[in-house]
Amino acid sequence: MNCQKVINVFEDSTYSFKVSTLYNANNIKGYIDFNNDGDFIDANEQIFDLNTTDNFSGNYISTSTINITIPSVNGSTIISGNKLRLRLNSDIGNVANACEAPQRGQVEDYTIIINELVLNLTSDFSASDSTICPGISVSFTNLSTGANAYLWDFGDGTYIYIAKPYSYLCSSWNLRCFFNCKLWTNTITETKTGFITINSKSKY
Repeated sequence: MNCQKVINVFEDSTYSFKVSTLYNANNIKGYIDFNNDGDFIDANEQIFDLNTTDNFSGNYISTSTINITIPSVNGSTIISGNKLRLRLNSDIGNVANACEAPQRGQVEDYTIIINELVLNLTSDFSASDSTICPGISVSFTNLSTGANAYLWDFGDGTYIYIAKPYSYLCSSWNLRCFFNCKLWTNTITETKTGFITINSKSKY
């Protein structure tokens, strides 16, 4: 895990957590502040208790893995859509709790967001034109249903996090014969390959 990135997970889904330590055996406890109240003492906020082994040869890294199921969102004890804290506390010997200061280990906090699963979810979109010239805008219409998270990918490094139809300018710097479009809605992706054809500018 990268402490500079946000971890996105979905309720009622299972994920594999892999934790590695160097040299000495460590006890590692993991916590999520599910209700975002600033502590890790509420029921089920400790999500795992792992132990690695001594490793003084090879790459000197010991790894433990466990599968964790994210509980159902209920809006009170399990909150969705907010940045929550995922804490790892690791030390040589036993770790008592999330806030115990390690003697020879370390504590790390990560940002995690729990997303709600959506029933009857579909992902689809249409465009105002399928054949255009450079410098012409195309209006995209979002035809998705049941979604609450969106990501448009126009294939040139442009990413747009919106739900409403989007007008995209096909300029000369992204001129290609075929224009690929993709829309993510929650966990479903709709990709249209060669969806827009961009003609070369006429010399007349």
